[in-house]
Amino acid sequence: MTQRQMFRTVELEQGTQEWLDWRKHGVTATEVASAVTKHNFDDIVNDKLGLSEPWNPPQVVKMAMEVGTILEPYARDYASNALGMAFEPVCAESVEHPFMRVSLDGLVEVDGVWHGLEVKCGKSYSTKFAKSGKPCDYVMTQIQYQMLVCGLNEMNLIYHHNLPNDIDAALSVMMQFSQKSITVAEWGQKKPTLVVVTADRDFQASLKQIAHMIHERVQLALMG
Repeated sequence: MTQRQMFRTVELEQGTQEWLDWRKHGVTATEVASAVTKHNFDDIVNDKLGLSEPWNPPQVVKMAMEVGTILEPYARDYASNALGMAFEPVCAESVEHPFMRVSLDGLVEVDGVWHGLEVKCGKSYSTKFAKSGKPCDYVMTQIQYQMLVCGLNEMNLIYHHNLPNDIDAALSVMMQFSQKSITVAEWGQKKPTLVVVTADRDFQASLKQIAHMIHERVQLALMG
């Protein structure tokens, strides 16, 4: 089966209610990564069944998420220019197992080969990478699942985050982003970091089993 036959794109705008509904009826990279690293299968299933309380993150977390949303297009443009590929955000699902769904920060076809991009703008992700020199288990699991669904042999990962280490200073920058009183160009000159992650087929096989397990548990609960 060729790359294109392994997945199909879904015309959805990430962040919309339609996108959230589509994710809820499938098994996503975020959920598989959470199951692998946090072992919270019950929480994932209950959330899909509507049995969980809505998540209301603290204000600082909300601001950090806003910063990530603001920075993502800049990181994607940087990767596109650095790699010579015009990445665009894409939603995709497996042809063989449509419940296996991913929301890619970037995907592009070049000379018949598909190339993916994952963007991480969180300070904690960048800090962990700077210390270890490799993606953390959560990020690695996300990317391996995305490659599994789309049949990719490798995927590009970009870290783009340089908030001040001082908490108060970082909060100040996040607040300015939130109020749109500061631009990325004014924020700092530190360049993003690009990493290439190759497919691990054995690991992907285990992720496929986990996705099936989550999906089957949800379907059994709905039937019961």
